[in-house]
Amino acid sequence: MLSPASNAALSGECRWEAIGEMTSKHGLRRIRSEFSPEKPTIWVGKNGVTLDLIEQARKQLESREVVKVRLHRSVPQTAEEIARLLAAETESEVVDVRGRSFILYKPLVREWKPEKNVGEGEI
Repeated sequence: MLSPASNAALSGECRWEAIGEMTSKHGLRRIRSEFSPEKPTIWVGKNGVTLDLIEQARKQLESREVVKVRLHRSVPQTAEEIARLLAAETESEVVDVRGRSFILYKPLVREWKPEKNVGEGEI
């Protein structure tokens, strides 16, 4: 389930405590509704999609799972074109495209670590 962390936007921490494999329509709708009012974390300038922009998006998706991107007015491509391109480059999903803004989502990769079993007589 989604649950916003306190002051996540200001602290840069992961906004969602646990999304997991939530790529269903219901899960994506919930991400869209909770993240739409937020301010963008990435701005696309007149140079469009550059290698630096792709790397920045990858880093933010690895730490936050959800990234909001906004296009400057001087960008010649549409938001849909850039959203598809950036999603393909970062291996993420386009959640929503509205005007010159869009939201990308990529679930965090969490490593599974088995619990250490304490044997008999050990403390």
